[in-house]
Amino acid sequence: NDPRAAASSAAVLDAYPEAPEAGKRALLRLLPAVLKRTGPALAPRCRAVVADGLKAAEPETRLAAARLAIHPDIKLRAELVPLLAAPEAEVRGAALFGAAAASDGDAVLSDEELFRWLHDTDAGVRRICRDALVGRDRSEGEIALGKRLTHPDPTERLKLLLDLRY
Repeated sequence: NDPRAAASSAAVLDAYPEAPEAGKRALLRLLPAVLKRTGPALAPRCRAVVADGLKAAEPETRLAAARLAIHPDIKLRAELVPLLAAPEAEVRGAALFGAAAASDGDAVLSDEELFRWLHDTDAGVRRICRDALVGRDRSEGEIALGKRLTHPDPTERLKLLLDLRY
């Protein structure tokens, strides 16, 4: 409740655009404390910093920003969708976690879109996807059918059609 918290936090946010990449990552790690100390007063500026971090070239910076995008004062879950195509599994996992989480009843990704990530090359991303589907009350049978529906091999998708026929 220090009245200087808002002024010093604003000064730190002012330094963000000119900061080197390591400094930007450090600031992103400080944002939860800034939001806690200043409340919604600096939320729009923090949101702009996170949005910039999501577009950074460095994977560590994008990862730090992706973790902040789901903060209740930031609300940038929809902006995580482009990160689902990131080459780094950690970034994809964090983006999938944030985008797949259903908050306030508005899902950024539908179940059908989530099924695609059951085939990710990284086991951690696949686990996050499966956990998100289970969290949406999808049964094991539904998840198995969705996985077959989105299988990268067209032969497997055709087999699903044959199985559904019966």
